[in-house]
Amino acid sequence: MSFTHGRTVLLEAASSGSSAFTIYLDKLGVRNGVIDLAPQGASGPHYRFEAADVDAEIAIKPAGLEAELTNLRTRIAAPGMPLADLYAALSYGSAEGPAKVRINALRLTTQASAVSITGIIRNVQTLGSDVAITIDKLAASDLSTIVPNYPLRKDIKGRISLKGTANADMGKAGLK
Repeated sequence: MSFTHGRTVLLEAASSGSSAFTIYLDKLGVRNGVIDLAPQGASGPHYRFEAADVDAEIAIKPAGLEAELTNLRTRIAAPGMPLADLYAALSYGSAEGPAKVRINALRLTTQASAVSITGIIRNVQTLGSDVAITIDKLAASDLSTIVPNYPLRKDIKGRISLKGTANADMGKAGLK
């Protein structure tokens, strides 16, 4: 089945001849979208994602999901947090072995801070990972907004490496 403007959805019967199908969305795009997220309902906190641009590819297979988020750009407004811009490029796969996430780029910036994350979570269930967090600058002013009673009064810079699982994580930090 094919649609105009280069958007294609393909359905393929599984080779076993069963009624299982694979669904491919080879181009999924959102431009200037707005998402209002209220995980605890109307009376709870609201998280707003503004001016969201998304480019992605998705394959829903009998064995699991494969997704490639090639571009996500948005501005985030959240209670108790400074306004932040988010850029992300990542992939998720669960069709071959344990579910995993590859973080090609994840960058969160405010007017005063910039933090980046890259790496892989090899097993989402155990959080088996090899991840690097680069703190170009984490401003004390942003931290005091998030955790008002925390005594930190200086900006932080550095790098944090995390390897292992949630139960046996090895972390290494070089912070200034």
